[in-house]
Amino acid sequence: MSKLRLCIDIDNVLCDTDSVIRDIIREYTGGEVDLGYADIIKFNYHECTDHRGNGITEKQWREIHDKYSFSENIHRVQPQDEIPDALHTLREAFEIHIATSRLQAAHEATRDWLASHRIPFDDLHFVNHREKHLIPISFHAAIEDDLEQAKLFLPVASESILLAHPWNKLHQKSDIKRFRDWHAIVRYLMP
Repeated sequence: MSKLRLCIDIDNVLCDTDSVIRDIIREYTGGEVDLGYADIIKFNYHECTDHRGNGITEKQWREIHDKYSFSENIHRVQPQDEIPDALHTLREAFEIHIATSRLQAAHEATRDWLASHRIPFDDLHFVNHREKHLIPISFHAAIEDDLEQAKLFLPVASESILLAHPWNKLHQKSDIKRFRDWHAIVRYLMP
């Protein structure tokens, strides 16, 4: 019997990308923009401001996003503590597909990062921003941090799941499930 498939995002799902991005923003702006985790209330960093009301422009965000794609920055990111155990447990029942919209410049570093942290998976998909739902595979569930991408998965996956962050609060009734940690996700998905 073949296993059901899970589609899992990398950034802010498998790993803590946000803290590295906020460090890069702080470095890029010479400390003028000092975003805290709670300040990231929108998925797009250029739509957020720090406690002093300072933020970055969309143009600056594109430059910062490019900078994040450098290998040394990809390798600064640490996996969530629960990830190795969670993915090993999930692989008992599911085929793991990792999907990311990281820029082309980050592809090799992403493969190296996954290997260096011994992240178990069956397939890796690089896709354009908000096009993960277009991967031509039937997924039982998709696990994301981007609320808009999670909504796009609703018609094509049995379950659309968010790992909770300040930027992905559900403000209305939804078929999307939102969990605060990987332990809760594993308990929900495992038969």
